[in-house]
Amino acid sequence: VSPGSPADSAGFCPGDVIIEFDGRPIVSIKEIVDIMGDKVGKPLKVVVKRANSSSETLTVIPEEANPD
Repeated sequence: VSPGSPADSAGFCPGDVIIEFDGRPIVSIKEIVDIMGDKVGKPLKVVVKRANSSSETLTVIPEEANPD
């Protein structure tokens, strides 16, 4: 997680594991990509498991992918 990045702004920390995205359990990155496809600009709840084993709910707002 780079300082000032969208992930940093959303509250993600190094070592976080996404376990739920928009109310759905997550097993693979493909599931996140599929969910985000039609949710650009809409707030989504993301549950992450922290390195210390606690869980936290974050809110993210997906943006259009930059083709560069």
